[in-house]
Amino acid sequence: MDNPSKYIKEVVADKEEWAQIVALSEKADLNSKDVRKLRKLLAAFVKRENFFNEQVWLQVEVSDRVLQLAQMARKVPKTKRELNNVNAKALYLAYPQFLSKIDRWSR
Repeated sequence: MDNPSKYIKEVVADKEEWAQIVALSEKADLNSKDVRKLRKLLAAFVKRENFFNEQVWLQVEVSDRVLQLAQMARKVPKTKRELNNVNAKALYLAYPQFLSKIDRWSR
């Protein structure tokens, strides 16, 4: 996989989830109901073990943040909170232009 979007489409999201994302992305403007739908989808992805793939994210950005994230992801087993932290940070790195800044990266 050459980027996180393709990875999410082909590995993380099922066909129905991806269709919802495509439908939302085709809208000119999202209303509050659409935003809630999108956030719910993304929250479901962040809870999944297979969301972060070190090799895919390293193709987007090679930085201390990605290397730190990869190190965190290698820990097995992870608590739900640790999994959420890894995946939420991966989501931010993949789509920084759409998400608010992570103020506490070190957590």
